[in-house]
Amino acid sequence: MQLQPLKNKIALITGSAQGLGAEIAKSLAEDGASIILHDRDEERLNSVVQEISQAGGNVLQLISADLSLSSAADNIVGQLQPNSIDILVNNAGIAPVSPFANVDEALFDAMANVNMRSVFFLTQKLLPKINDGGRIINISSSLKKTYAEGFITYVSIKGFIEAFTKYLAGEVGGRAITVNAISPGAINTGLNPWFESAEGRSTLLKDQALKTLGVPTNIAHAITFLAGPKADWISGAIIDVDGGFKLTAS
Repeated sequence: MQLQPLKNKIALITGSAQGLGAEIAKSLAEDGASIILHDRDEERLNSVVQEISQAGGNVLQLISADLSLSSAADNIVGQLQPNSIDILVNNAGIAPVSPFANVDEALFDAMANVNMRSVFFLTQKLLPKINDGGRIINISSSLKKTYAEGFITYVSIKGFIEAFTKYLAGEVGGRAITVNAISPGAINTGLNPWFESAEGRSTLLKDQALKTLGVPTNIAHAITFLAGPKADWISGAIIDVDGGFKLTAS
């Protein structure tokens, strides 16, 4: 018999139309959670619904909202049909590459709105709807361990996410709500051929203890664990899921 530790739980995952978000949604559904999918790409959301349904999972609702807009948090909360949720995964994000000297206000604002503002205010506005004993899971990045050209804005914002995670954990602990962040390493989503090239594999694996490429299920399984009952005493943690990145010498 397949165990479903998240049965009767409701999970909202932002940015769940593809990649990590879609895999997270499928993993949570496999463990029994009823899923609320969010993205601005409704067509791709419908594809994820089909995959979850075909695997025997349950999708409660689709929410379309553009997180780059200041009204996004209110928009999502206004569309939400259940009176309460148990799990919030702040997964959505963008990562345009640009050196510091070329980052203009428009680019900074776009990244800050999606990767930071939406996380802060969506979580704030949903907090009254998150059941006591619930879970909030944010996404950071293992790029914090190194220097990668063009990622200064992205990684700086992830620094905010990690501080936000720890402080929010302190604020909501009295309600037995846990708040944690997953810090993914280089994940091969299948959309970038460079990951599979000899150069790509060599570059990615030379500083990684485990000599295999990361895949979306590696992140999804870690998040599903944090969402479940076996993680009820983990809060304020930033968990690296990166194959041991930067544990070995170059």
